[in-house]
Amino acid sequence: MPSFGLTKALTAACVLPLVASTVCDQNDKIPCFTLAGASKIPQVAMGTWGGSYKDCATSDYTCIKQHARWAADDWLHIGGTHIDAANDYRTQTVIAEALQANGVKREDVYLTTKCPGAIGYQATIQCAEDNMQMLGQFGTDGPAYIDLLLVHFPFVIKTECRFNRNDPACKDSPFTVATKEQLQDTWRAMEDLKKTGIVKAIGVSDFNITQLEQTLETAKEPIELHQVEWNPKTHNEEMLKFCKAKNIQLQAWSPLGGAKGSVLSDPKVKAIAAAHNVSTAQVTLRWALQRDVAVVVGTANADHAKGDLDIFGFQLADAEITTINSLGEVTPALAAATACPAGKCLDQATPCLDVANGVCYELNSDDVCDTWTQNCVCPETCADSKPCLQKGGGRVCLPLVGGVCPANTALCSWNTAASIQRQRLLV
Repeated sequence: MPSFGLTKALTAACVLPLVASTVCDQNDKIPCFTLAGASKIPQVAMGTWGGSYKDCATSDYTCIKQHARWAADDWLHIGGTHIDAANDYRTQTVIAEALQANGVKREDVYLTTKCPGAIGYQATIQCAEDNMQMLGQFGTDGPAYIDLLLVHFPFVIKTECRFNRNDPACKDSPFTVATKEQLQDTWRAMEDLKKTGIVKAIGVSDFNITQLEQTLETAKEPIELHQVEWNPKTHNEEMLKFCKAKNIQLQAWSPLGGAKGSVLSDPKVKAIAAAHNVSTAQVTLRWALQRDVAVVVGTANADHAKGDLDIFGFQLADAEITTINSLGEVTPALAAATACPAGKCLDQATPCLDVANGVCYELNSDDVCDTWTQNCVCPETCADSKPCLQKGGGRVCLPLVGGVCPANTALCSWNTAASIQRQRLLV
């Protein structure tokens, strides 16, 4: 149960006063997008997912927190105003330390955090209160607020797997796919948190279109933001079209490249970067923003962070946008080799890949194709000619080419560092 403070606030539906925000620089150094609820969100955020710090082991939270603290300090020092956290990252306390150490006023920073899945009404309320505490949002003037709270993924974590992903119960998956009722009950809590003013904006992450529609069926408040993998190699155009139609702001995790690799060394991207006298990373981030997609970067490298923020001084031409769009296109041969037959998968043993839409389908126990796979786990490496499939949310790894794993395919096991959270799948 949530503590009396937030429970009482929800019951009384008290609303905290609005605070004038300076997270969007008046000189457009850090422009914002406007969300459906009318609040503004800086277009670039610094993420604190541990997978961004390549010298930290997945389970070394001491290392991860050190790097997250460095990243937050650097970001604030160079003028960044948006920091992205989550329960699963376990970095909220060091973000709070960075804010305090840098003397940042609350209205001068935008804080995003996430609750771990479709955990239901009461657990979501408690999650918000816990994040308020960890982010240092209880002070001398009472509670402050969270700028943006997301439902981190449309799953429920198995009890045995919450602390130990090596438990036998987690072998196939540490998650179960959330039901429509669980999604809707969780969203009801998000709406109530927004009503109190404890949370200013609400959204989700890594939902598919069906799950977005199910959530919206009973929603009284809009889904204001959807955070997904989005980069030149992986950009779901149908998802972008759906979100634009529903006035949902799309935001990219792994904007420089995910499981399918990056384009930072691509000759076409290099040529575009040279034409603008910027880096290929800056071109890639600028491409996302000009597609109206906000970005979450992740680095503890101060020079990289500075470059990631310095992306508002140039504009890509329409032809350059089209060129970058094409880098993620599926070739006819690959699409034919992995196409899903309408309404039916190939067989129980061979899940089919819908590469064009970025979705892995598999027959469930009722011989019906699921949009979120249930038993689709990748080996550490590709052992044979069968495609390696990433579990959940549409991560697709390519088939072997000439008997050899293509780049990043070996990283496609969700129980490795490249897994289900932001390189991720789960962000």
